[in-house]
Amino acid sequence: MREVLEESGIKLAPENLKLIDVVSGKGRRNTYPNGDIIYGDTVLYSVEVNNIDADSLKGDSETRCLKFFAPENIPKNNVDADLIEIFLNNQ
Repeated sequence: MREVLEESGIKLAPENLKLIDVVSGKGRRNTYPNGDIIYGDTVLYSVEVNNIDADSLKGDSETRCLKFFAPENIPKNNVDADLIEIFLNNQ
């Protein structure tokens, strides 16, 4: 919830979160410029938001672009395509 607020300006209520999956393993491997290798764990939730003005979404230093998409219109060239696939398979 904190990350969503920081990176989008959307405030979520914990009771609205639906756990989809905890994703870890080789698909979550990252190598940093200094050579460090980490395997991150991602906790994937879904939440329905209403009455959000897409033009008022705020980004931060970690956010390139914020947009809403209908599931059938999600672009295919995403960094975390595996997470999007898991999300779509659990709708």
